[in-house]
Amino acid sequence: MTQTRKVLRASALAIAMALTLGTFTNAVSAQDGIAQSVTDVRQETQIWTTYAMSPYLRANDLKVSVHNGKATLTGTVDENINKELAKQIALGVDGIKDVDNQIVVSADYVAPAQSTSRSYGQSVDDVGITATIKSKLLWSKYASGLDTEVSTQAGKVTLQGTAASKSAKDAAYGLAMNTRGVSSVDNKLVVKEAKPSTTDKV
Repeated sequence: MTQTRKVLRASALAIAMALTLGTFTNAVSAQDGIAQSVTDVRQETQIWTTYAMSPYLRANDLKVSVHNGKATLTGTVDENINKELAKQIALGVDGIKDVDNQIVVSADYVAPAQSTSRSYGQSVDDVGITATIKSKLLWSKYASGLDTEVSTQAGKVTLQGTAASKSAKDAAYGLAMNTRGVSSVDNKLVVKEAKPSTTDKV
């Protein structure tokens, strides 16, 4: 009987240790996943905002998706050199190890007008969209000087608050519109440029 109790105690202890280790491992994995998601968003934002500021790429309807250091590029350009430029820009972002360049080259391509109705064929949680846009605005240097409130309802995003310049307001719109799951963006940001200090006057 004593031997049986010892075996049972040893088994119970082993099970408890396994459960504890499993819980700890899951917690670490969850934290790693969150950190990786933040990194993916930051890298995606850096690539896309560089495209938006490039005179050779900003007129094209390009999409960027990053997962674990791999950037996937889609869209259409009119010259092969612009496709290669898009790839090199992505590779130049810190942490990007590989680029899947699916951009199509078409000599007859004409950049579309800005659309306020985009469907990605999938259901995306509004909370997730809002969080992604907030992260993009936080990391983008082109959207600096923003005091923004972001809300999403059924894929329709509303931006409210103030922007330090029209370019920052436009950048916020572009970042929001380029987010997966967004169908439209109502940009209600008010431009409030900083007034020159009296000490700057001659």
